[in-house]
Amino acid sequence: MKQTEKERIYNEQQGRCFFCEREFPLSVFTFDHLLPRSLSGDDASNNIVLSCPECNMRRANKMPFREIELVYFIKQLLDKHPDFRNITQEALLSNEVRYRADILAEQKIKGKWEKILIELKSVPTFTSKRLKSVVDQLNTYKTHIKGNIKLVFSFPGILPKTDNDFLEKSGIEIWDRDYIVKTFEKEVKQTDDKLFQKFFSYSYVKPKIEDTLLDELKAIPAGRNDWSKYQKQIGKILSYLFSDTLSDPITELPDKYGINRRDFILRNYREEGLEIFKRKISGRFYSP
Repeated sequence: MKQTEKERIYNEQQGRCFFCEREFPLSVFTFDHLLPRSLSGDDASNNIVLSCPECNMRRANKMPFREIELVYFIKQLLDKHPDFRNITQEALLSNEVRYRADILAEQKIKGKWEKILIELKSVPTFTSKRLKSVVDQLNTYKTHIKGNIKLVFSFPGILPKTDNDFLEKSGIEIWDRDYIVKTFEKEVKQTDDKLFQKFFSYSYVKPKIEDTLLDELKAIPAGRNDWSKYQKQIGKILSYLFSDTLSDPITELPDKYGINRRDFILRNYREEGLEIFKRKISGRFYSP
């Protein structure tokens, strides 16, 4: 980024590290992404802060907050919003089991108060396996609650359409980063947490899934050290391209002799030939 942008942020932060708040000369500071690029973060001005080298190295590519901090922040937003009441953090679901919901509350929906259960995760991206475990967890919670309740999954990111569809078909409402920004815009400004204020301070424009996948791929450093990240990303791309016609990618599966390993195997249960896959790749990644 340009020196003028660095100077602007430096003045905005009053010469202090965004995280530890110690004062440093401008030359010491480094640009830092609140939502790391490796987790689909971009170079938007509201995602960039200046941090000292020590804080930058300590954070690496991790999120700037812990899950418990995110839960507390979302509870603060609900406390301030007129459409929510009876908000409880770490609520015990029943006397028979020790399950605890991140947040239990009541939400006014079309003039009526309805119970909601919110499960929060502090990471912005999920594998299919981890997303399924969230659904299973929420459904387990639901069996221990009397009466009707709306299930909500909240996280500080944006999911691909296929994952959104999976959650919606499972009867789970999605509170992603975009939803939080739009629904609680006034409440975010009323909090006194500068980190969360900045993180949720602008409307997130959902990128095309193809662009996100390609950006994530480009952000992986070349070389052997990050081969596993590269392989995982290629698996996500293959899953996106062919999930409606082939099975999810199976990685590093040995042949029947146990000698050779295939990077990916996608089982084909369709009768169409390869031409349908060529059209799919062309249409999704190279259409004008």
